[in-house]
Amino acid sequence: MTATAGKTKVLEITGTLYVGGAEHVVVNLARGAERTRFEVAVCCTQGRGPLADELETDGIAVYGEGSDGRLKRYLAVRQLYRVMTSFAPDVIHTHGLPAMLEVWPLALLRLTPRWIHTFHFGNYPYALRRYMLAERLSAHAADSLVAVSEGQRDALVRYHRLAPERILVLPNGVPDNRFRGDASVRLRKRAELDLAVDAPVVGSIAVLTEQKGMTYLLRAAQAVLQRRPDARFVIVGGGPLEAQLRREAEGLGVAHAVIFTGWRADVAQILLAFDVFVMASLWEAMPLTLLEAMAAGRAVVVTDVGDNRRIVQDGRAGLVVPPRDAPAIAEAVLRLLEGPRAAADLGQVARERFDACFSVSRMMAGYERLFAGGDPADGIGLRGNSGY
Repeated sequence: MTATAGKTKVLEITGTLYVGGAEHVVVNLARGAERTRFEVAVCCTQGRGPLADELETDGIAVYGEGSDGRLKRYLAVRQLYRVMTSFAPDVIHTHGLPAMLEVWPLALLRLTPRWIHTFHFGNYPYALRRYMLAERLSAHAADSLVAVSEGQRDALVRYHRLAPERILVLPNGVPDNRFRGDASVRLRKRAELDLAVDAPVVGSIAVLTEQKGMTYLLRAAQAVLQRRPDARFVIVGGGPLEAQLRREAEGLGVAHAVIFTGWRADVAQILLAFDVFVMASLWEAMPLTLLEAMAAGRAVVVTDVGDNRRIVQDGRAGLVVPPRDAPAIAEAVLRLLEGPRAAADLGQVARERFDACFSVSRMMAGYERLFAGGDPADGIGLRGNSGY
């Protein structure tokens, strides 16, 4: 398989393009690649999702009709091979375990071009040992391995017994917040959400699953409201636990102060309506919503999971609290609400950290070097030390 018209052809392979962190990384890579040098297409092996439609609107080819049935999943490898034959990539880039497992048999048969794999999972070891074994074996067949954080890299070395020098650390990146600095956006979004102009607003953005720890944020809200009854909490996102969390808010007596927005397409704007951003996750690798909050210059409170502590440099660009600790979340939030000058300073440093380490352009530069056959450790990501 050879490059066409001087361009390197890259096939991004993912399970689905539903809303999620890994899926947004795929979208950012597909959109951000330099089009004079790279031709990028995306293949979904288990289902398309709304992000696929967004990419096609941008003129990026998305292959795969999904594989909701068991038989279709068994045939995913054949479907993927057909896509590879049609698109003829020079490089394939897989994201997450499902995509890795579907490429693996083709790689064993030497039917793949150069294969790059990015890990996205942040809670090693897996609960199911067979998944751990499958990922470990598949990883040895890939040509290049990428971890999105230093903590994830350390876990891969420990649990998969991979040679440290095989794993590049390329931190995730997100687009800049183009609305930052526009005071009218903050006012408009507060009006839409029925939030007072001067209300202290605490917000979070997440898929509503156990991983995101929203129950602890609701318990923290109860404590915050005892001291700041004027505070309001905004939870952006949807998911399987949404109805349960709404009931929990009622049971805690905080429903009057908590707004569940559901899925929103205007997250970058809603972030500007927040005074404090909270990530209450129980596990992460390199969370995109935290980076988005930093791009918006928000003061952040994050749990000490994944690389969160490294990202915010505890006390410099945000406050770090233990996971599953609602009182600690509440105290950190109150500290920022009652110290607006300190909160503003944290937000400014967060923004500077974003510019230096977590922009989508910085992530894209590392991957483009890797796609072109170079070493992104040369000035962008570092082997064993990402530099952030």
